[in-house]
Amino acid sequence: MTDEERIPKPARPLDWLWPVDRAHLLYLLGTTILLIVHRTKAPGAHAWIVVNLVLLIALIVIVRRWTELASGSKARMVFTLAVIPIVFTQLGSLVPYVTSKGQEQALFDLDLWLCFGTNPVEATQHLANPWLTEVLQWVY
Repeated sequence: MTDEERIPKPARPLDWLWPVDRAHLLYLLGTTILLIVHRTKAPGAHAWIVVNLVLLIALIVIVRRWTELASGSKARMVFTLAVIPIVFTQLGSLVPYVTSKGQEQALFDLDLWLCFGTNPVEATQHLANPWLTEVLQWVY
């Protein structure tokens, strides 16, 4: 039996993508477009574009190679776990250059209001301990 016989042909384009694949694809294409638009302002934009293209290629390989539920689930989980730290680092460097300047102060003011006039970091500082920090790192 050949590969063409084992893997069913999709009825419509993108039918072969799992929902998680679509989410990754949307994020990677969206941030790549933002990076291209803001490449002169955002530091390291060209490097991030290359990273996104490599991740897109890896995603395509995973999607085409692992089509069965068991092996596909494992491959996609590993890909997602590998992408999470990259996403947070990338967004941390991209967001300040994509948003307008007044929004950060407005969000900080909202934080102050929600914490009754106290900086949220200072308000929650007494809760910090190594175990909680470790759990929160895994959650995020």
